Amino acid sequence: MQKRTLPHIVAYDICSSKRLQRINRLLKGWGIPVQYSVFLCPLTARSRTQLIDELSRAMDSKFDDIRIYPLPVKPWIYQLGSGIDSMQLFGLTDGGFFSDLGSPVSESGNIDKPKNKSLNWKK
Repeated sequence: MQKRTLPHIVAYDICSSKRLQRINRLLKGWGIPVQYSVFLCPLTARSRTQLIDELSRAMDSKFDDIRIYPLPVKPWIYQLGSGIDSMQLFGLTDGGFFSDLGSPVSESGNIDKPKNKSLNWKK
């Protein structure tokens, strides 16, 4: 069986500064911080289960909130402003990623111009 790695967004809201630091350190071992309290992590089904187990032990479920969102293999990402270049997070150079709003790169490598600059959730 092939181990398929998918990008995942992990976002958290932790009430205790001590737990916040512990969870932040834990996630730095799994992925790349892309914003405060948001990480992009490459995970297989097995590693996702392991991460969930580790996060469950580190958090207080009565007060803290952690969410994990699996993304498609080639997610479409709109990036506005400065920050980590989404194209380079996993060594990707084309296909399915947006390097900035208005410059999406299609699977063929061609630049597709959207008709407007608002986020469109439908394909």
